[in-house]
Amino acid sequence: MSSAILDPEATALALTVGTIAAAAAQAAAPKLNLSVEFLLARFTTDRALDAVTATYLRGIQRGLPPADAAAEAGRPLLAAAIEAAKHANAAR
Repeated sequence: MSSAILDPEATALALTVGTIAAAAAQAAAPKLNLSVEFLLARFTTDRALDAVTATYLRGIQRGLPPADAAAEAGRPLLAAAIEAAKHANAAR
C-alpha cells in the first residue's frame, strides 16, 4: 500500500469545494422537494466539481473574500438544479 503525500493547499481546496457542493444541496433540497443525497450525487460529478473549483479560484484570484467566492461558485449548482426541477415538473 502506498502512502500519498497530500499538498495542504490542494486538501484545503478539496474541502472547500466539497463544502460548497454540500451547502448548495442542503439549500436546494427542501425548495425543490428533492433529497440532499440526490442533489449531492449530481453536484459531485467530475464536471460539476471542476466547474465549482474553477469558479471559486477565479473569485479568489479577483480578490473576493473566500465566502463570496464560495457563494459565487455555488450559484451555478443551484441554477442547474432549479432548471432541472422545472423541466421535470413540466414533463409530469
